Amino acid sequence: MDAITKSLLAHTGPTASPSLLAIGPAVRSCITLGTRSHTALRADDPAWEQELPALLAARLSPIALEAMGPGEPLPEVRRALEGSSWVLAAQAMAAEASAARALRAFDLASISCAVIKGPAVARFHPNPNSRPYADIDVAVPQPQFRTAVGILAEMGFELDVAKRQPWDWFDVMCLEGVNLQNQSGGNMDVHHHISPWSIGKGLRTDAIVARSDSGELLGVPVRLASASDCLAIACLHVLNDLWKANPSLLSWRDALITSQLLGQERSDRAFELAGLQWFAPYVRNSLEAIVTGSVSHLSGAQQAPRLRQLQLRLLGWEGASLLARHPIGWAVRLPPAHAILFLAGSAVPSRWYARQKHTGYLAYWTKSLKTIWSAAAGTDFRVHDLHDET
Repeated sequence: MDAITKSLLAHTGPTASPSLLAIGPAVRSCITLGTRSHTALRADDPAWEQELPALLAARLSPIALEAMGPGEPLPEVRRALEGSSWVLAAQAMAAEASAARALRAFDLASISCAVIKGPAVARFHPNPNSRPYADIDVAVPQPQFRTAVGILAEMGFELDVAKRQPWDWFDVMCLEGVNLQNQSGGNMDVHHHISPWSIGKGLRTDAIVARSDSGELLGVPVRLASASDCLAIACLHVLNDLWKANPSLLSWRDALITSQLLGQERSDRAFELAGLQWFAPYVRNSLEAIVTGSVSHLSGAQQAPRLRQLQLRLLGWEGASLLARHPIGWAVRLPPAHAILFLAGSAVPSRWYARQKHTGYLAYWTKSLKTIWSAAAGTDFRVHDLHDET
């Protein structure tokens, strides 16, 4: 292990997310590919077949094809990885084509914005083309959020009816953004805050835009989030995914690559800028779990404040808690005032929402009570409120 990686992992901390301790050698080889912590694995190692479902689910297939060492993989493994890679490449191309047109329209309307995931972080990967994404995430200052969404609507982007919220104001007051899609495969997430809101509120969208770098998307000049902000956003995205029972392996790869690129001092500064100093030890511990398969702990004095520890548990950092399993757990992601609005708006939704999605208020409230009971019994109701494809 090189000196920078050892330095990044020197401050070992609270227990890493259990999902990382369970990853196998094939997944580990993919996550660390192209980094100074890479663990090579022969192509004919049985782990590729054993971990194939995990590789496909995590959308690591194009990276897996590059990570395979000497030898010949099983034909069915190669076919599955190649087929998945073609699908992922097509999704990325469709998302880029529509986003390029939308971002040009944003520029003409003087809307400040920056791409924050997908192509923004892919440019730091050893092979940017192997970093998949099915949507384009854009950070927009909150005052311009509605204008940006209106422009996308004029261009044929629509909100999936299944993702309509109990009240229209949820998109601004109770969600970090909105996902819109078009008939051409375009898929854009427009964020007025970085999710999860209550933890990422120190990473302001206007500051992300101000620190962003110049870049291009299919020849269109765009702003791309800086390496420091990409690191913070990747780590926050892990929390976003864990709430949805997704181990977020691709985002952990983003975090590993950007942290090694920045080095210890600049990585620490990235967490500082985002107000995430308390979360940095958790990230280092998780990177240790990915690279070495083991983890150590911080002393009590070095751990996060108790409120933050509770927040992480409720978001699913240590597994599926009762609150994490129930959709009402979304409130944990929000600042207190917004959480209250979310709970009130969910308790009494709009008439349209109650009638169109649940046939009426009585049916809505009956289903809500059954969901609470089922979550208490162990059923997992974690949901995607934003169509998030990193």
